[in-house]
Amino acid sequence: MKSLSPSRPLVILVIGLPGSGKSFFSRQFAEMFGAPLVSMDYIRHVISPDSQFNPDEDAVVGTLAQNEVTELLKTGKTFIIDGGVNSKTGRQSVAREAKQHGYGILTIWVQTDEPTSQARSSRRSSKRDADQFNAAMGSQEFERYRKQFTVPTPAENIIVISGKHTFTTQARIVLKALVAPREAGSGPEQRATTETQPHDIQAGRRNISIN
Repeated sequence: MKSLSPSRPLVILVIGLPGSGKSFFSRQFAEMFGAPLVSMDYIRHVISPDSQFNPDEDAVVGTLAQNEVTELLKTGKTFIIDGGVNSKTGRQSVAREAKQHGYGILTIWVQTDEPTSQARSSRRSSKRDADQFNAAMGSQEFERYRKQFTVPTPAENIIVISGKHTFTTQARIVLKALVAPREAGSGPEQRATTETQPHDIQAGRRNISIN
């Protein structure tokens, strides 16, 4: 199994609309590199298999996820957060805590158009392996989470991938950004630059080795 071995450990935030494919990517990327995964979907499934997607449920899921993050930050190892960081304030909160433990932040935006994302989120079924921990979401719930999503700013360290691509293609884009040589004069924290239109992807560069 390959492993992520950054010169500075990373918290990898995976963001995107419900149904965009962020959990699909996160699970496979975590499996590929043996990286710990904090999955909001899994936590929600454990505490409430018949998910309601209401604010009270969100609060419990968020509290349990925060405890996992706090404990993982003690390890000095790169790990992934899937869900719960779609808002700018949520990402900033994780970034502040991560910085205190010497971590960097990398945000992977799984970008899928809204109609496709909503259709996917409404058709989830526990009978499919990919949806094992994902419950179907109604239009009102989708709209509430859609409103919580904050488009990343140029100041954030972002890689954009398409939620309509295969995992192989997604992983290739991310890994190219992670292992590509730094441009002349750029530092180890150089930002990955992207356009914000769906599927228009420009992977950035970071100083990370894959073993």
